[in-house]
This record gives sequence, C-alpha cells and structure tokens, in this order.
Amino acid sequence: IKDPEVMKGIDNLTREIEKAEGVGQVFSISQAVREMSKAIYTDTEDGYDKIPDTRESIAQMFELYNMSGDPDDFSQMMNLDNTKAHVLIRLSNPENRIIKDVKSQIERLIESIPAEITIGGYAIIMTDFAASIIKGQASSLIFALVTVFILLSIIFKSAQGGFIGSVPLAVSILIMFGFMGYAGIALDAATALLSSIMIGVGVDFTIQYIWCFNSQIRKGLSYEESTKSSYAIIGRSIIINAFTVMTGFSPLIISGFRSIRFFGYLTIISIGSCLIGALIIVPAIIVLFRPAFVTNELTTKQIRIK
Repeated sequence: IKDPEVMKGIDNLTREIEKAEGVGQVFSISQAVREMSKAIYTDTEDGYDKIPDTRESIAQMFELYNMSGDPDDFSQMMNLDNTKAHVLIRLSNPENRIIKDVKSQIERLIESIPAEITIGGYAIIMTDFAASIIKGQASSLIFALVTVFILLSIIFKSAQGGFIGSVPLAVSILIMFGFMGYAGIALDAATALLSSIMIGVGVDFTIQYIWCFNSQIRKGLSYEESTKSSYAIIGRSIIINAFTVMTGFSPLIISGFRSIRFFGYLTIISIGSCLIGALIIVPAIIVLFRPAFVTNELTTKQIRIK
C-alpha cells in the first residue's frame, strides 16, 4: 500500500468514482495521505495535497501520524501491516443500473493499479442476485410455456389447442411484467414466484372453459350458442374461483413489508388478467377463427372405483 504507484492508483480511483452518477461518498487511505500532506507542506510547496513519489515519504507520513495520532484511525481503510487497503463507496442511488455503471468504471480504473484488487459488497451481491433471478425467470417462463403448449396439445389433440390455450398465459405475463415496469416494481425472489402461480391458475381457467365449450359444440349448438352456454355453465364458477383466490391474497396489500405488499398487488393483477384471458380472449379467438379441435372428442380417462 505504501508503493507510490499503488497509492496514486487508489487516489485516482477515489477521485474518479466520486464524480460518478449515484455515488454519495468515497472513503480511502489516499484521502488520508492527501490530508497529511496538507499538514506537512504549505499550499505553495509541491508536496501539498499530493501523493508522495517515494515509498519512504509515504512511510514517514504514517510514522509521523502514529507518533501524534491514533493508529486505529486507519483501521477501516488499511490493515495493520499495510498490505491491504479498503476503498468504501457509498451510493446515494442504489438502482441496479447505477451499481452496474459504477462497477464498470471501477473495473476500468483498477486496470492501471499494480495490485490485486477484489470488488465486493452488499450492492454487488444484490445486483448479481437480481441478474440471476432475471435470467432464471426468463428461462423458466419459456420452459413453462413450452410445457403448457405440449400438454394442452395432447389434451385437445391439436397443436391449435395448445397454441390457443397458451395465448392467455402469454398475455397475462405481458400484463404483469408490463405493470411491474410501469410501477417500478423490482423483480426479486418474492415477485418471481408470481409466474408459477399465474401459469397454474391461467391453465386451469382455460382448460375448464374449452372443455365446457367442446361439450356444448358437440351437442350441435352453434359457436355463438356454445359460447353463451359455456358462460352460463362454467363462466360463473371460473369467476367465483378467481375472486376467491384474489380475496385470499388481498390481505397482503396492507402488509408492512414492501415486497409482500407488491406480491399481493401483483397476484391480484395476474389472476385478474388470467380471468380476462380465459373468458374474453379464448372465446373471442375460438369464435373468430373457429379452430377444428373444439369439435374433437377430447382426451379423457375413465376411472372405475370399486
């Protein structure tokens, strides 16, 4: 740490990061060295407010300070044998974008410092954690939609059925994540659970409606009559089911924990969007495009109980 090149590198890092967007305060050992130089030199001398050019000069500064001050003053910035230093950066804006930008600047600046440097801290850990959640969420959603498509295609004996049954889920996902972006709600461990809830509920509603519609169309009713009959038979049950689940999650919106409160809001929105998808989007697609699969005999399995 007493190497002038290392100390000057720390000083350059400190001064540059202080200018970065979202950075509140920066603390480093180079700031202490600069302050000591102000005490030793006058403002007309070359050494004033500068990092010394020799290891001996830096060592002398610390020796002089130890004689008159408390060596523990540097304990937060440097270890006792002067082999490791700590640069503390406090952010005034802890957004992931700011943290990533600051980290990128640090990585660029430390390339010129002849020392082994590690970047760490709570902000970096949480940013990496958020990135892993987003990456995992994207892959899991794609896998879930593909799985739902395959299962619905098997149930309805048609790829059209798998596609139409998956459309409401895709729309619900867009509505939920679009609202999260508009409201500034972060994707964290709590909100990431919503996609599984939404897909499960959405598939349930969609299968119930299409199954009921199929039974009505096979009775010889027209598409319009089958739609009205399906609404009368299963629509009310789906609505009651959806509102029961939303009511069950509604107490979460008054929680004192921000993540849980957001989870409550998003659960209500996601289930509501699934309800709209099952009772508005799916019927509209079926009536407009009249896919052949809705008239097929659907996959069923009889279970005999003795």
